[in-house]
Amino acid sequence: MSIFISNIMGIEMRGRKSILIMLLLTASGIAYGLDTSEQPRVEVKGGAPALVLPNSLVRFISQQYPDLRVPTRTDILGPWATFNRKDAVPYACWGRFDDKGKTDVALILLGKEEWHIFAFHPLENGQYAVLPLEDYSGSTKDFTRAHSPQEFYVSNLKAGETLIIGGKKIPETQHAHDAVAFFSLKDPQTGILYQWMPARKADKLEYRYGLYIASIFGALSD
Repeated sequence: MSIFISNIMGIEMRGRKSILIMLLLTASGIAYGLDTSEQPRVEVKGGAPALVLPNSLVRFISQQYPDLRVPTRTDILGPWATFNRKDAVPYACWGRFDDKGKTDVALILLGKEEWHIFAFHPLENGQYAVLPLEDYSGSTKDFTRAHSPQEFYVSNLKAGETLIIGGKKIPETQHAHDAVAFFSLKDPQTGILYQWMPARKADKLEYRYGLYIASIFGALSD
């Protein structure tokens, strides 16, 4: 009897240990084949939030956009310095913006003469479909001369949720997928909501993957 009980206890202890290991692996992103290096996230370093992008996206940006770069801590100036969330950065957001079931990333990228905002949709072998999110009037250079990137922030509007501006819900902004909100930090009623739509016939290859429909609010609609 004592041997039987001892065996049961041994099995129970091993079972608890296995469960504990599985919980730890799941939390660390190792279980179920999840590679945390390929998931965007924000880490607090030195008391400030820092963006950590998938390695494949970092390589892709450096190869495809050598004249642009992801903002760093030294770029947190002006209105960006007032962005006080510890779980987010003002120049990036991510979610499932399309129907492919992967994590897509919207990013403000800085350059010497102009800055851009793109949505990066992961494909195979470390490649991305890139869709520009620049539906403001005028060229990107004109917009850059008129506005610094620090005037704006991007965030994820979850699927099924409704954009609220000035305390008022905007019913038509409810969407089947996550959406990208690009709004002014100085004027929360000014901005653009980008909602992904399935591919249509288009001359440009990137638009064959899909496109974003823009709803423009406030001063940017002038």
